[in-house]
Amino acid sequence: MHSFLDENGARICYNQNLTRQFTSEDGGDNWTETSGPNAGGVLSGRVRNCERLAGGDLLVDNRTGGLIRLSPDGTAQPFAVSKLDEAVASGEETWIIELSALSENRLFLAFGCEVTSSESDSSESHLYSISFTSFYLLIDLESGETITEFQTYPLSHAVNEDTLYLIDGNGGVTVHALADGKPHPVENVSIGFDESLQTAYGQNGLLFLTSKSILELSAEALSAGGEASVLVGGGSYAFANPNTGAAALHALPSGALVVLLESESGAKMYRYQWDENAGPPAGGTLTIWSLEDMPIVRSAIATLNNQGLDVAVEYEAALAEGGITAEDAIRTLNTRLLSGYGPDVLILDGCPAESYAARGLLQNLDGLVDTGGMFPSIVAPFATETGMFMLPAGVKIPVLMGDPAMLEKAATLQQLLQMVQDGLPLRDVYMEWLLQLEQDGQKDNEIFSALPEEELPVLSPETLREVYDLLWNSSAESIVTTDGLDTAALRVLLQTLAAISEKYELNDGFGVDFNSLEFSTTGRSVQSTLKGMPMAYFMIYGRRLRRLY
Repeated sequence: MHSFLDENGARICYNQNLTRQFTSEDGGDNWTETSGPNAGGVLSGRVRNCERLAGGDLLVDNRTGGLIRLSPDGTAQPFAVSKLDEAVASGEETWIIELSALSENRLFLAFGCEVTSSESDSSESHLYSISFTSFYLLIDLESGETITEFQTYPLSHAVNEDTLYLIDGNGGVTVHALADGKPHPVENVSIGFDESLQTAYGQNGLLFLTSKSILELSAEALSAGGEASVLVGGGSYAFANPNTGAAALHALPSGALVVLLESESGAKMYRYQWDENAGPPAGGTLTIWSLEDMPIVRSAIATLNNQGLDVAVEYEAALAEGGITAEDAIRTLNTRLLSGYGPDVLILDGCPAESYAARGLLQNLDGLVDTGGMFPSIVAPFATETGMFMLPAGVKIPVLMGDPAMLEKAATLQQLLQMVQDGLPLRDVYMEWLLQLEQDGQKDNEIFSALPEEELPVLSPETLREVYDLLWNSSAESIVTTDGLDTAALRVLLQTLAAISEKYELNDGFGVDFNSLEFSTTGRSVQSTLKGMPMAYFMIYGRRLRRLY
């Protein structure tokens, strides 16, 4: 979804291909649906980058590195930006990183270029070189000319009248004149790095949406080099859900904040309005404790709060802020538990769970927690003669997927290993792919797309851990049995891991060094590799308790 706030304060949203438009003039309470500017289909496919200009025109990434100006009536025409067009005309592979209209006549544009070159040495071997260059520009919207070029990519930015605020990758704030991009002298201010950072300018100063909270940096604090304060604690809000990513933060004239969140299931918009008459929840406070900061816990808290329960949920991640060791954190937890003032819910990863249960420090969950919707095989190991004192917070299920005919050949560990050993090494295939792209004059980001299927490797793991997760989960029942540890089965697993790692050079970091080997990513938790052949397909639901390993 593409979401914008127009010059009159109305909220305007478009679907991914710009064929439908949704407008709200009352902050999101009521919406009107109309045809979008691309209803006539002048643009094909999903629009990756889009920005709304004053007057209603859209500036759209044309998917080949250039820009198109799309009017509300569906008229499309090229939008010239000299530096960008020069890169495209030179034959460099170019892509848009970010578009942002800062005012009626100012545009922030970030784009990247990739240049692949090769040369032959005396042994007629091909040496490949791939270079990447990025540009971060302040553009005059009327002429398309560059006003100034910033040296580093701003992770986020905000505008207040004639002032531009840029936040760099380390969370540092710099201030610039919007007219010419020249910097204003300010004290060093940093809010720290956060990959989900979104910025807006509110009634009292800069607002920062992070993965855990909304911070406010007043104009006075910015000029004096002060610190940002917490405006909204994120533990009980939807934007703290790690399964979502913040796409936009807007400050409305009324003081309300609008947050656009995206996830695998789609996009949702939230409006936050300060209520000075709101009191504490009648149901009290529920405290959840864990040693490490765990995304699955934050996701569960966000889901619980969206159900409208009148309970405040507080999350304590003992090691999140640093400064103490795991041993110190567990020692403090033990003191709280023995005194009767411990947390309500414990995430036991890294804690002496069995000892807690044996000493009577854990509540018997049998009869208190409905396990009817859980797989019996997951619940059974935790049901003891004296009760059920803990349950897994999540499960991790790596699955091997691929063409049915190929999967039939990989029915056992030995068969899969044989296929890998008979196949081609990843490095050889990768180099052949680069050579084929050069010969064909292609510029295709889809890995190995220029090669016929019979020349592809059987698997394309990025790390040895991926292979381990897959093979351990399929072999664990044969290794750890009711009679104990089957050392012969364990030896087979370790030998298989070693052989695959050697074949694909995983111990040498090949998969990590050539990050492009991961050609397809869906959402944040699903990773796939080669099409047409057996594919390692990893779907991760939460984090498994150590006891399940």
